[in-house]
Amino acid sequence: MKHLCVLAISATLMSGPAFADVQIAAKDGFQIRLERTSTIPPQLLFQKVGNLPDWWSAGHTYSGDPNNLSLNQMAPGGVWLETWSSGKVEHGRVISRVDQAGYQMIRFDAALGPLQSMGVKGVLTIEVGPEGNADTPELSMVSFNYIATGS
Repeated sequence: MKHLCVLAISATLMSGPAFADVQIAAKDGFQIRLERTSTIPPQLLFQKVGNLPDWWSAGHTYSGDPNNLSLNQMAPGGVWLETWSSGKVEHGRVISRVDQAGYQMIRFDAALGPLQSMGVKGVLTIEVGPEGNADTPELSMVSFNYIATGS
């Protein structure tokens, strides 16, 4: 369960330093949180979340190519899929979506990477909203929270 790098995010989606914190580390699971600030307005930034090839790392795909990733809808039931000539993997399924004034959230049931074969339960929550600083209203904040449990 030391695959904490599954949330690699490129500068295409965000700018500025990343701060990933291990919230919980136990023998039967972990929780990590990553927050980034972006100059992209929250509404547009959330739309970019749905375009997985723009920000998902090639090193965290089965095919080695993030262009093989797709998300058919950003609503419950949506499927995060990787398809290439010799395989197909479902990385996750959308289980929740919230749109409120200035805030958006999407949640995936997603045992990512090697966690799938371990029978582990994984939940990835992505939240986008204003950065929160009155001095920088043009900035957005995006957070990734990943929780994995199981043995």
